Amino acid sequence: MNGEIEGLITQKFEGNLMPHIWYKNLRTSAGMADIVAITILADIVYWYRPRAIQEDDGTVTYHKRFKGLSKWFRPGYFSTKFGLTSRQVDDALRRLKKQGIIKYKKENVATDDGSTYFGAMRVEPIIDKVLEISSFELCANQQISVEENTDIRKSAHEYPEMRKRKNVNAQTDIRDIKEITKETSKEINNMRKSCATDTLRFDDFWSEYPIKKDKRRARNIWAKKKIDDIADDIISHVKQAKLNDKGWLDGFAPHPSTYLNGERWNDEIISREKENANSTRNLSTADLYEQNLYATAAAEPAKVIPNEKSRSGFCEADQSVLDVQQTSDGGW
Repeated sequence: MNGEIEGLITQKFEGNLMPHIWYKNLRTSAGMADIVAITILADIVYWYRPRAIQEDDGTVTYHKRFKGLSKWFRPGYFSTKFGLTSRQVDDALRRLKKQGIIKYKKENVATDDGSTYFGAMRVEPIIDKVLEISSFELCANQQISVEENTDIRKSAHEYPEMRKRKNVNAQTDIRDIKEITKETSKEINNMRKSCATDTLRFDDFWSEYPIKKDKRRARNIWAKKKIDDIADDIISHVKQAKLNDKGWLDGFAPHPSTYLNGERWNDEIISREKENANSTRNLSTADLYEQNLYATAAAEPAKVIPNEKSRSGFCEADQSVLDVQQTSDGGW
């Protein structure tokens, strides 16, 4: 044994215990070991494992590492200790909680010295679940993914039945995996077929719609809302809006994905005439009087009443008098 290796014998290393099996039993959705969640979980377990102390008579007693029924951590504890971002810590805690491995809540904690920590984290491990993911049998039968978003992804990480690793036959294992792969392929194909049948009328809508942008997103929204059955009503609304709606005629039709996501086929079509009527309805009595007065003055010949002092005149129409300045060439 050389001197360098002997130096490792005398060196005292400190750190949390991370069972190797966690790297296989705690996985991300991509199938990789969830390093951040494993690191944080190891620290939580450390605090909850009693400290073993050997007495003078040789007996060993166990003592808690903290006061109270549960351990709390000051804000930023995990980030500072392990060099992680706050988002990494929050996401990892949520993943562990989602799998039932821990439970936690944020609260304000007052300490004995009078200090108060706002937003402190009180965390407790679920012992049965921690022991379960620490079992080698779980690795052989059911890898836990802490980011399972779909049933298909979940099935790719699970074996069909619980059994001890020492009794697993390699050939049977391969056969089971092939069977899982086959079933997963069927599910994916079924999803594709379902998606295809939900968008049979989308192309009809797309050919009619005046704006051709972001087709893929629009198709996904169409499939998600399953609106093939009302495709005729949607296309009819698009046709009417193209012909009559003031906003669409002025070039302000919404993008197709916006139209579908907002179910805009239920919107009222507002024509130019209707908008003008609405704007007239909002005019005051004085505005309407002045509007009618100018219309009458424009339609009938005007009589001029000269004003010699200001060289201006008056335009008289329909027994109403308007003060209109006369231009130098005699116009109004």
